[in-house]
Amino acid sequence: DGITQEVGYNLQSVTIGVQGQTKRDRPPERYSETEKEEGLLVKEHGRFVIDASRGIYVDILALKWMSWDMERESWSMISTRRQGELLTTETEIGFRIEPMIGSPRPQLHVIRQDLEIDLRQPFEWDLPETWLPRPLSHQLSRLVDDAPGTYAFYGYDHAGAMPNIRIRTDSWELDPAMPGRKILESRIGDQAIPTRCVFGQDGSLIRQIQPDGTIIEPSTAEQIRRFWDEAGLRME
Repeated sequence: DGITQEVGYNLQSVTIGVQGQTKRDRPPERYSETEKEEGLLVKEHGRFVIDASRGIYVDILALKWMSWDMERESWSMISTRRQGELLTTETEIGFRIEPMIGSPRPQLHVIRQDLEIDLRQPFEWDLPETWLPRPLSHQLSRLVDDAPGTYAFYGYDHAGAMPNIRIRTDSWELDPAMPGRKILESRIGDQAIPTRCVFGQDGSLIRQIQPDGTIIEPSTAEQIRRFWDEAGLRME
């Protein structure tokens, strides 16, 4: 209908961190030797509009860690649905362990918990060879070659009601209209309509168009605050 509206924002940082930082409530002095291992740490904090007229939002905080050799990873995610003072919270933790005697394939373990109804759901998968760690799922634009190419790998998909392991196919090409830019078309599973992204020469995102038509563009906290104030939306 041609109407533009805000649907959410996501703040992301990529730093060096230790595995224990994915456990928000654990102080550093209580980290085990395993939790002191250094690697790549991705932090994401997002707010999404569910029903602006009723003041319903979902806040998500995700902490994702990966060892430098990419053999180990872990993450934690907390999702809070808010309507005024009312809130419901769901959590998810995940970790990948290396192959061992009796288990020749790496294993991914995920635990989802709904704190309101005290529901705990564990999941477990033996992973295929071509695996994309979660901390790298949005960082590939800085890692792939500039030459056009198509890549496929398996990754964790948490978007549906039930989490699963799905194949992701990425097709990269140079932007014919703008030298130095790269275009990505990414499909998850059997998804017919790809997510389309345009990246700058340094690998930074310029625009993403999702299968449902939602457009994501980089912004600053100041710009987001101004847009949300103008739309009458609440930031967290």
